Amino acid sequence: MTMCRALVSALLVLLLSGCLQTTLIKAQQPQFAGNLYTLQTASTWNRITGLSQEIWTKDGLGLQELHFYNPASDGSPLFTRPDGKALPHFKAGMRANDVADLFAASMLANGAATAETQNLRPFTFGGRRGFRFEIAMVNQGGLRYRGDIYGAIINGKLHLIAYLGHEEFYFEGSRAEIEATLSGLKLRA
Repeated sequence: MTMCRALVSALLVLLLSGCLQTTLIKAQQPQFAGNLYTLQTASTWNRITGLSQEIWTKDGLGLQELHFYNPASDGSPLFTRPDGKALPHFKAGMRANDVADLFAASMLANGAATAETQNLRPFTFGGRRGFRFEIAMVNQGGLRYRGDIYGAIINGKLHLIAYLGHEEFYFEGSRAEIEATLSGLKLRA
């Protein structure tokens, strides 16, 4: 079973069991993400909560996803797996290039067959000095995904938001909207 198919199957089980909640995010209205950020999208999305991170999707899980990871403290992983498998950890003092390597290693540990980052550059993250980079991944079934990862280290914690999408159509379909949305990101006090 491919990584994507396994993830979607697990999420459906959680959704049907009531562990996950899905709500509609209306276009052009301020939204809270992960109780950390305020942002506004140009189109309608679906919010999925009940995991170790909040996920937004327009067309469905495995097609395109916007992940709002909980801020990682020193010694914490970016996210947790339901099976408890160990994942790489954020370390205080990491630089942006180290975070890019950490993200790729986390994707590999979560089942990606390949994960390569590139194009690391500055990004203003909610008014703070941050960074962004791109990732190209292939899952166990050979499906190709691309992503834009946005982040900043704020008060010693790693804030990370990842836009991931199937390379063939879905990634580029919402990429410009996500970039514009995250350019207007505000940190909640």
